[in-house]
Amino acid sequence: MPRRVFSMLCLIAVSPTISAQNYLPPVELAVEAIAQQAEVLAADERAAAVDAEARALSRGSYELEATLIPQRRRTDGGEGFDEFEAQVGRAFRLPGKAPLDREIGARSRAIAALERGEIAHEAALRLLELWMQWLRATATDAEAREQLQSLQMEHASLKRRVEIGDAAELDLQLITAELAQARAAALTSATLLSAATHALNTDFPQIALPARAPTLPEPQPLPHTADEWQARIIDDSYELKSAEQEAARQDATAKRAWADRIPDPTLGVRFFSERDGQERAVGLVFTMPLSSGYRRELANAEHAQARARLRDVEVIRRVLVKDAHLKVAVAADALNQWQAQRDAHNAMRAAANRIQRAWELGEIGLAERLLSARRAREMAYQELSARAAAHEAQLRVRIDAHDLWHPEHGRNEEDD
Repeated sequence: MPRRVFSMLCLIAVSPTISAQNYLPPVELAVEAIAQQAEVLAADERAAAVDAEARALSRGSYELEATLIPQRRRTDGGEGFDEFEAQVGRAFRLPGKAPLDREIGARSRAIAALERGEIAHEAALRLLELWMQWLRATATDAEAREQLQSLQMEHASLKRRVEIGDAAELDLQLITAELAQARAAALTSATLLSAATHALNTDFPQIALPARAPTLPEPQPLPHTADEWQARIIDDSYELKSAEQEAARQDATAKRAWADRIPDPTLGVRFFSERDGQERAVGLVFTMPLSSGYRRELANAEHAQARARLRDVEVIRRVLVKDAHLKVAVAADALNQWQAQRDAHNAMRAAANRIQRAWELGEIGLAERLLSARRAREMAYQELSARAAAHEAQLRVRIDAHDLWHPEHGRNEEDD
């Protein structure tokens, strides 16, 4: 049976209204909410600034320079003459420098886009964290309220039995204490739900929360192998790609500095008029700094920086490989932990049901039944927590692999 069909059948068994991964916000809505985050919008503006700087770098910083010197000459004989000097010139990049400037600008654009992607990636992880907190808090609150309602009904029933002498006062005291604990748990869960809702609404107001929170289905194993997920996380890493682009930009910068050992010349035209125009001249002006060891040492420094950037890429890749392996392993381990918690919960629930029947038959006391019921509730909370943790760990892998909430890849839900 195809995995997608199997997953859908499993989810339908949980609830008729739940389909694959509709416990998450719609992909388009999530992507738009991420794009509207202040830090992402700021990254967009920084990318626009870098784009303008790259265009300026491509044009070059040299501009026409004009010089005008009007003057008045007087001779010993008392004669006066109007004279002037004028010069128009411009520096020019030597061949090979302009392509390097354009490459530096292109690398800068790529880095800005990757930095924007990394910021959006972090926003996606934050959305996942807040969304799962809200789902976990919603489910915990629903469980706590259900337990409270059940104990309230049982307390009322036992109280009537005590009043007619059909039950002991001690049993009423025991269930009253249990009811107080349930009220405290319900208050705590309500507070946590309120905080989770507020956090999600504050950070992502674009996502309207449904009136009824979706139910978390049973997690299924991730498609593909662990090695494939690790490779995708590494290959699509914004951090690694940005470091590679930084190294390439620094290499181009080093080549540019090496080319700058030969300074750019300035070419111009000089005009002058003397003795009221009796003498005129037009000439070419060529100016070029005489290079010294200063420019060579600057180039050496840039080349050393380029070699350092390559080492940085190696470090980032090594850390990323370890991180990718750990995240995929954590996702697999979280699924195993949930399966163990599910089995423990099912076993405890079956035991609690048997103890309930034994209590109804008068074979055991109320204290033992309440203890088993409390333990069953604790197991239910632990199973819920493990279920949410398994989903969150798997979704983190998908986000890091750019398989979810990264529209530029377009893979999102297809692999399911």
